[in-house]
Amino acid sequence: WFFGDGITTTTWNAEHTYNQPGKYYVCLRVESDRCVSYKCDSVRVTEPTPSCTAQSAYSYVRSATSNNIITFTPAYISSNMQYTWTFGDGTGTQTAVSPTHHFAAIGTYTVCLTVFRNNNCASTTCKTISVTSTTNCSEITLSITEIRDALVPNRITFAALSNTVMTDQIWTITKMPTTAGTGTATIQANNPMYVFLDSGYYNVCVRTTFAGGCVKELCKTIHITQQMPFTTTCNLQVTPNPATTYANVSITLAHPTMLYAYVYNSMNMLVAQKVQQGFLGTNTVSILTANLPTGIYRFRLVHGNDVCYVTFVR
Repeated sequence: WFFGDGITTTTWNAEHTYNQPGKYYVCLRVESDRCVSYKCDSVRVTEPTPSCTAQSAYSYVRSATSNNIITFTPAYISSNMQYTWTFGDGTGTQTAVSPTHHFAAIGTYTVCLTVFRNNNCASTTCKTISVTSTTNCSEITLSITEIRDALVPNRITFAALSNTVMTDQIWTITKMPTTAGTGTATIQANNPMYVFLDSGYYNVCVRTTFAGGCVKELCKTIHITQQMPFTTTCNLQVTPNPATTYANVSITLAHPTMLYAYVYNSMNMLVAQKVQQGFLGTNTVSILTANLPTGIYRFRLVHGNDVCYVTFVR
């Protein structure tokens, strides 16, 4: 007997165990005196159906370039099964059969696979996965730079600089000294722009996650002087208020000048702006607000040496 997997036997009626599923070409050679005869046929060996408890077993392989990128593979794969993965990092679930997951930070995570075959057969297997850094965290450098707007000194763009690729930045801005009502602005964005509505000293911090999984935090104190050499005697009114689709303000000009309009959210982040030519008489400036989330906003209008503010609701 030739079983097609490299194994042979000379027993009369053979029994053979295949180690792997697949299609095999099996041959029988029979010799009697001077007569030799062959008979061959193919056989297909299918994957044995696992027990309900064993069906959710899985293995995993780490990426060659990063310890926090891991590919997970079930021990048994079948189109008759449904697979649900949870990774223990708050990213929700995945239903891919063999997903590749990126863990944003180093740590220990419980990864679970739930396999559903039918109403009477479902099981879950969980494993503890340790994610370590592929980078020497002590060799990572981090610094903060600031770029102040030449026309609007209280508008500053911050940037985090490092010798390693950054995957996430969380910025916090707190006025000093911290008193009741000052609060802290939190911005989850890379290299954000921020408008300070009050002069004084501020503590600006960035918490950065790097590609290798390291996390570092750095703070810097900055000083905001008198914001603008503008007067604020003008009064504005937003119509309609609440502003659903557009926020409209009217301003009367004694002579033609450029109008610079800005809308800031409750965290002093610039969310909309517009520039238009102003003419003698009454001018209306409209800014689209339909795409803004519900909340409280501040409308800022600059013309000549004057700056006007008004708060409105979206």
